[in-house]
Amino acid sequence: MIALFMSLTESEPRGLRRWRRAVLAKAPVLLGITSALVTAFVWAGSDFGAVKHDEAAYELQAEIFAHGRWSLATPEPSEFFEQTHVLIEPTLASKYPPGHSLLMSLGAMVGAVSLVSLLLTAVAGTLVYSLAVRVAGGSVGLLTWAIWTTSAQNLYWRASMFSELTTSAAILMAWWLVLRWRDRPGAATLGALAGVVAWGGITRPLTMLALSLPIAWIVMRFAIRERRWRELGLAAAVGFVVLGIWPAWSYGTLGSATRSPHSEYTEQYMPWDRIGFGLSSEEPLRQGPPDVEFLLSAQFGELHENHQPAALPGILGHRILNLLFLEFRGWRIAFLVFAVVGVFLQPRLATFLGASVAFLILAYLPYAHASDWTVYYLEILPVGCFFIAVGLVELFERSEVAVQGSARPAAGVSSSGVLVAAVLVAILGLSVPSIIGVRETLAKRAGPLKGLESCLAGVRIPAGVIVRYAPDHVMHLSLVRNVAEPATAPVITALDRGPDNDRLLRARPERIWYLYDERANTLARLETGQASSRRSEVVRTCQ
Repeated sequence: MIALFMSLTESEPRGLRRWRRAVLAKAPVLLGITSALVTAFVWAGSDFGAVKHDEAAYELQAEIFAHGRWSLATPEPSEFFEQTHVLIEPTLASKYPPGHSLLMSLGAMVGAVSLVSLLLTAVAGTLVYSLAVRVAGGSVGLLTWAIWTTSAQNLYWRASMFSELTTSAAILMAWWLVLRWRDRPGAATLGALAGVVAWGGITRPLTMLALSLPIAWIVMRFAIRERRWRELGLAAAVGFVVLGIWPAWSYGTLGSATRSPHSEYTEQYMPWDRIGFGLSSEEPLRQGPPDVEFLLSAQFGELHENHQPAALPGILGHRILNLLFLEFRGWRIAFLVFAVVGVFLQPRLATFLGASVAFLILAYLPYAHASDWTVYYLEILPVGCFFIAVGLVELFERSEVAVQGSARPAAGVSSSGVLVAAVLVAILGLSVPSIIGVRETLAKRAGPLKGLESCLAGVRIPAGVIVRYAPDHVMHLSLVRNVAEPATAPVITALDRGPDNDRLLRARPERIWYLYDERANTLARLETGQASSRRSEVVRTCQ
């Protein structure tokens, strides 16, 4: 409907014109909500849960923030409750910067952490459309939104609790505010821009630093030329206030404003997980949970060993090719030509957005990561979608000129607008199988968690579950997760420590303890004195 309304000329009847303008005025919000609904359909495959280690850490911290705390007391005995990306001692907290978890805490307050992820996607969808309309017109805006919303890569990462959801919304909002400030300069707009960028900085500092460099160049050039010193000063003050949340979080968690939970966790468990070259020989201060050992032995050890200066050109090429493959595979490979055309048709935007893309990719080049871990580049995905749309619309408009001999018909319906509507329908239709495929992939990804949940259904509470991982356990997923209210939680989970399990049962006698064997998918009742036995009585074989 929106595409067809855009195709009408100003000569339509007055009543229809009013309806058209009303629909177009609401289009950004409607399309943003649609993006969130598509993501919700996909995410339902994993029941809107946090699956990967990172998501679980963000969710835990969001729940801690929702209780008005920076962190929680260390659970005892602490070694049974170690969780990947979560600091256990001297306090219990996520290692990650606080920006994303602070936003997610709003959802935790109402018992729906995933709601914030969907709201961030709605904001991003609204801005993807609005920005493209602002700089290239309604047809480009609609196609940009459609290509972005139906991207399998985009949907896969958006149906999650990753912090890139916050930074992708933040950079889109920052771009929108830059345009607004250049058109109508004012302290409020520039202050909002500084606040948004700073919030991205306390969420993913490296990402936001890279993406803010082109913005800073534009703002400083314009402000210096126009002598807007007062606005710059106020914006700097806002930015410093928001950035001040970081040392406050560090102090509230560790008692030091200069040492962050991230650096503390890295030193304790993952001294090899740093920007740089080669695998660090530094020994961790604590023996990590099995998840950390899986990560190092199965993937990160070899990645860091092979991450050397001489290999950087190949690593860079591999990452770029993987990004292109994931976005242009299948029938979407046809978009690649239009993206190239769009870049040449928008040289000024191509320079600015191209710099943003380049800075982000280069910022992560010194860090060893799997080439398929493309979530680090989620923020720049709309850029490619925009240039595809520019190339498509240019083709449509040239076709219209060739057929009708003028750039725009005097009355009636624009043929290029009809083509936009037709292509929009085609994109949505062709994307249905991949959307369903992403949903199924997410359901499979959450399989181990669902296996544990099925075993726990109906257990006597308050319960404690010791998790014994299978040898082929999925390395990016943790079945042991801390909770924000451990004293009153119906079920808590703990790591299998073999002969030492009895110590946990003696320390926590208030709970009924079970052993979950992931390989056999069974649940066994435990009593003090038999917690380390591999022949505990099986009370349930799970589906």
